[in-house]
Amino acid sequence: MRVVADVHEPREIVGYLERSGVPVEVRSISPGDYVVGSVGIETQQGGDCVRDQAYLGQGCEEA
Repeated sequence: MRVVADVHEPREIVGYLERSGVPVEVRSISPGDYVVGSVGIETQQGGDCVRDQAYLGQGCEEA
């Protein structure tokens, strides 16, 4: 299955997927960081989760 990765995502992740045999298309997508089929995926780091929990009332538990 092909993965669409946003142009702002780390090149290391795209390279890992490609080396693993996953076809990857890099282009601008919004919202989200990756799309697999009809599913959008947004990655977050620890600080993002804390910020979202504090300001938006949502955070890491949604992953």
